[in-house]
Amino acid sequence: MQARIFISMIDLAFLSLAAVIAILSQTQLIQALPIEVTEIRQGIAAVTRDEVTVVTITDDEILVDGLPVSLHELGGAVDGPTVILRVGRMVPTERLIRVMAELAGQGVELRIEVRESSGDQRAAMKRSGPGL
Repeated sequence: MQARIFISMIDLAFLSLAAVIAILSQTQLIQALPIEVTEIRQGIAAVTRDEVTVVTITDDEILVDGLPVSLHELGGAVDGPTVILRVGRMVPTERLIRVMAELAGQGVELRIEVRESSGDQRAAMKRSGPGL
């Protein structure tokens, strides 16, 4: 009688192992974007126009150097080794992540500039032009 209980426990252990293997084989691999987080302070950065492309992200549109583009056209519109992403604090994070994912395969360095609101972004663009 003891042997029967022991054999049933071994069967239960193998069944549990099979269930764990089945669950692990059905999980999806999620690729993460490498994000380098550094401490920054307020200051002024001098950048020449040839080195940088400015992508402004608002609630309703994406602008590359002041010209509206769709998310799918974004990869072809970006040129230069560095891209500055200007984004309002109230823009949904998912929107920013989609833009970053679209630019991840372009081999460009991404920098994020957070503004207090989308209105501040448009006012700053009108004052300084489509570049910086």
